[in-house]
Amino acid sequence: MTNNSTINASDIIGACGSLKESIITTFFSYYVLLKDNLGLVFGIIGVLSAFITILAYLKQNKSDIKNKEQMSAFEAKQDETLKILKSFDKSSIHDIVDYNADYPIIEDEHKREMFETAVKLRNENKPNEAIKRFNLLLDQNPTDDQRIALFMLIGNSCLLIGDYDEAISKLKKALKFTEKTNNLSAKGVALGNIAIVYRVKGELDKAIKHFEQALDINREIENKLGEANVLGGLGNVYTDKSDSDKALEYHQKALEIHRELGCKRGEGGDIGNIGIVYSAKGEDEKALGYFEQALDINREFGYVLEEANQLGNIGSIYINRGDLEKALEYFEQALAIDCEIGYKWGEAHDLGKIGTIYRAKENLEKALEYFEQALDINHEIENKLEEAIQLRNIGFVYIDKDEDEKSLEYFEQAIEFYHEFGYTLEEGNLLGSIGNIYIHHGDLEKALEYFEQALDIHRKIGYKKGEGNGLVNIGNIYFTKGKFEKALKYLERGVVVHRESGSKLGEANGLGNIGIIYFKKGEFEKALKYLENAQEIYDSIGAHDLGDKMQNMILGLCHNIQ
Repeated sequence: MTNNSTINASDIIGACGSLKESIITTFFSYYVLLKDNLGLVFGIIGVLSAFITILAYLKQNKSDIKNKEQMSAFEAKQDETLKILKSFDKSSIHDIVDYNADYPIIEDEHKREMFETAVKLRNENKPNEAIKRFNLLLDQNPTDDQRIALFMLIGNSCLLIGDYDEAISKLKKALKFTEKTNNLSAKGVALGNIAIVYRVKGELDKAIKHFEQALDINREIENKLGEANVLGGLGNVYTDKSDSDKALEYHQKALEIHRELGCKRGEGGDIGNIGIVYSAKGEDEKALGYFEQALDINREFGYVLEEANQLGNIGSIYINRGDLEKALEYFEQALAIDCEIGYKWGEAHDLGKIGTIYRAKENLEKALEYFEQALDINHEIENKLEEAIQLRNIGFVYIDKDEDEKSLEYFEQAIEFYHEFGYTLEEGNLLGSIGNIYIHHGDLEKALEYFEQALDIHRKIGYKKGEGNGLVNIGNIYFTKGKFEKALKYLERGVVVHRESGSKLGEANGLGNIGIIYFKKGEFEKALKYLENAQEIYDSIGAHDLGDKMQNMILGLCHNIQ
């Protein structure tokens, strides 16, 4: 699995957890979505002959499936099935899994055609039309196994439009029927999907709980690829929680399994995820090395969508480094691939990133042009979450243009989407951005109000990086108000949270601000210690501009001490 933020590509397994179930009642389809950015959807609705071939292969080779040569044969058959249905579209939500029951081979032609039409509409970015047809099938006396499939498909379709609460509601209904029928394979899938929704919502502890249940089931039914996917999912959640050690532990376990199975797509995804962990830690050089490894694997084996994803990840590293021309080059390559394969979400994501680059280059009109293109595509494909992200991006451009009222208008539209669909993580981030606007206006009380709202949200969902940022922001407000002791209290707590989460940049920002307060208080020795610590961290993560600013402050401070 990949983050948001945003992430990797795992594998599609057209396999049942228990070979005792009949072919009619156990047809599975896994599809993987590449997020952060960064999503992909693969679906398998195989023709019966192809499915029987794969199922027979699994049954005959269960004891030897770890052999890489056999795994390659398995993947070749899997790819054969995928080629039959190239029209499956992609989405921003990563690692979602479908359960199709017997609908692809059901004898009732009317039901089969309605099901196929619904799936086709869903994968043509028309989830609302798909949901209508899935609901019609629910009204036609489906079996319990078919109910599992329909509730899961409706829930997964709700994810594509950003309706997370409805997605959870439908997925939990599917889960209830898996428990009634003791269908462990489908139960593992439902739990994994629910975990993904909680992760996207920012409810990270709930995500962990459901992923761990899914992990137990995949291990019980000896589904090694499913186990690896869930391990990757846990790694992504711990990345979101800024617990880089645990994140790396889970991604390494997932990588070991994928390598053991000879699963190159999963291996590339895991390596990319490890890169994301290092990027989140501010270790861009290390992250770049992993992204380039993942890119090489995806190019070698022809995984073009994953190739575009890693190009985007590399582009993001160059944005962090300030090498905007190089970043633009990588995102334009990613955009060309996504346009060629008709990956609408990826196209919109790339356009948004290119807009971000032009904003950093201070070409605001060009930035607006790209953000508005991305907004239009997301509106077209009904991706409310990404629509909100582009509204936010446009708001930032208007901040740069000193049109704060217009920026607030766009931010408030974005927050409405976030709040409506339960995307609390980004809601908290944007509340913090609104706080910064009020600082610019000189309205410290209003800014404090928004920073406190953001802090409450991030604490509630366990998002440590956001909590650390909130504490530092509030500390800075009290510093500006001249309340140094209160400012120090918040800043010191913010530094601790950032240090615990492995956020080097956040830690350095907090240390630098503490140093400035001690300078203002005339406690020059203390100030020097904090400023030197901040400079050391900035330089260690390649943030040399900030390190140079600290160095200038240190030189001025040394003059005062003398």
